Amino acid sequence: RTRYISTELGMRQRLFVGVLTSKSTLNTLGVAVNRTLAHRLERLVYFTGTRGRKVPHGMTVVTHSDERPIWNMYQTVRYLLDHYVNDFDWFFLVQDDTYTEAHRISRLVAHLSIDTHLYLGRPEEFIGGDTEGRYCYGGFGYLLSRSLLLLLQQHLESCRNDILSARPDEWLGRCIIDYTAVNCAEEHEGLRYHYFELGNNADPERETDLRFQSAFTVHPVLDPLQMYRLHKYFAQVELERTYQEIQQLQLEIQNASSLSADGDHSATWPIGIPPPFQPKTRFEVLRWDYFTEEQVYACVDGSPKCELRGVDLADVADVVAMAMEELNRKYQPVLHVHKQQLVNGYRRFDPTRGMEYTLDLQVEVVTQKGHSRSVTKRVHLVRPLSEVEIIPMPYVTEASRINVILPLTAHDRDHAARFLEAYAA
Repeated sequence: RTRYISTELGMRQRLFVGVLTSKSTLNTLGVAVNRTLAHRLERLVYFTGTRGRKVPHGMTVVTHSDERPIWNMYQTVRYLLDHYVNDFDWFFLVQDDTYTEAHRISRLVAHLSIDTHLYLGRPEEFIGGDTEGRYCYGGFGYLLSRSLLLLLQQHLESCRNDILSARPDEWLGRCIIDYTAVNCAEEHEGLRYHYFELGNNADPERETDLRFQSAFTVHPVLDPLQMYRLHKYFAQVELERTYQEIQQLQLEIQNASSLSADGDHSATWPIGIPPPFQPKTRFEVLRWDYFTEEQVYACVDGSPKCELRGVDLADVADVVAMAMEELNRKYQPVLHVHKQQLVNGYRRFDPTRGMEYTLDLQVEVVTQKGHSRSVTKRVHLVRPLSEVEIIPMPYVTEASRINVILPLTAHDRDHAARFLEAYAA
């Protein structure tokens, strides 16, 4: 009964994201949102009043069969309560003309208590009427806790019949405030909801406002191209932050290892990567393959020597280029290192850590005064595996057929034939 474990134990996923779209923007902005969000979230669903006959590939679209904004919002909340309220702790609703930084939203909900009645977003004053409090403006998205939705569930019909409003986000805000007394908040327990209003013809790479750099959502996005430009910028920011975290963790590991019984020798290289595989018998020794810049001395067909081609050639070129880059980073500005040739190259695949390389490089070393000298430098590199999971498999004596499905893009088409040849061999 493993498939029912999560249900029986009451385990829920963290974040559900719903995108409010329309028939006119589903195939443009909706697709752009999907390409920048879907691969980073547990669940992403699109809600629209009506849609065309063809749904964009890879998108889950719920149609309410009505173009009235208030009715669509009511149906969206009702759908969440009927289908997802028992599966997720947090619900984030956002429009399709808004860019959402998925990592930041995920980190935000990871620090929030699931028992809190929370309505988080950019607070906005009600226009007219006698409703006190503030609602969350839909353009910048808003976060709803599961406990708040459950509290609202019994009053949803009353909201639909009694509350009049021109805007769906204002209608939802009135419903939440009237029946749960929960106002829209911009900050909760020291955690702030960051957002940024994008100006006309704004260039993300030239935007210097600190609010933009820390934003969870950016609104309004006028076209898919602007959505992709925003995604490129925030992806670069997230990548730089990740590299900084890696460097910080490596420094902490190195400092902590100096306090161990073995001292600095207890820290593996590279720091944070599992140590090399230690064979227990001669049959477990991993083989090193010798290569040059043109040839490799371990071929798939058993030949003693063959020409480097395809991904193998690109792999060797990439490793040599990375070695030269690291050498220059280490010795500049005192010395400048220029590659002359690869003398010897060795590589082996270690299933516990990745591909290991040992290179003997003949390089020209140039000093600041212009003096040069040719030397041979040995370098070691590792191309680590991202996530390694060893899965125990029962031994089966009977033959089984396995179908391998390999998705290909137009860019990979030329490599497909060589891959099949190597796989068949």
